[in-house]
Amino acid sequence: MVDRVVQGLLGALIVIISAGCGQSDETASANNTVSKPQASQESERPLPPGGFLDDDTPAPQSDTVILSGGVFIRDGEELTDSVVVITGDKLVAWGKRGTVDIPNDSLGYDMTRKWIIAGQQTQDGSLKLMPPIEAGAEANLLLFKEPPSPASSLSALAGYFSQGTLTVFDKDDG
Repeated sequence: MVDRVVQGLLGALIVIISAGCGQSDETASANNTVSKPQASQESERPLPPGGFLDDDTPAPQSDTVILSGGVFIRDGEELTDSVVVITGDKLVAWGKRGTVDIPNDSLGYDMTRKWIIAGQQTQDGSLKLMPPIEAGAEANLLLFKEPPSPASSLSALAGYFSQGTLTVFDKDDG
């Protein structure tokens, strides 16, 4: 219903605009008709989600990544509803949501129902949990679907952050 109203209003606007283009007021009223301009292929495309902006708008880019809502494990302590701030490939800060400064240009990722711990996948495919990392250290983080342990297998892995890149395997898997 709303779409039809909007279409009707847009159609009326086109007629009004075209009435003022190329014809004087006297000609338009003398003819008492206004021809509808022919739509080109370009004008028939649906509008992008942003509205009248260019449809080739690049995705936001930032060197700062925020992992929020997960359980961050550091030095044996589980920090629930955490925020982890990473710039480039360095761990900058972490803490409870609302206690950590988040840069305005950062890219945020929801880690709800994920456990985040320092570690990496080794060349033989096994997982290596690392000692606690400090601010400024290289951010090699493993993301798990369940609480991790030294015996955790690859099947429990939900993703990882390494060399400045976040990879998530099961983003739709709750």
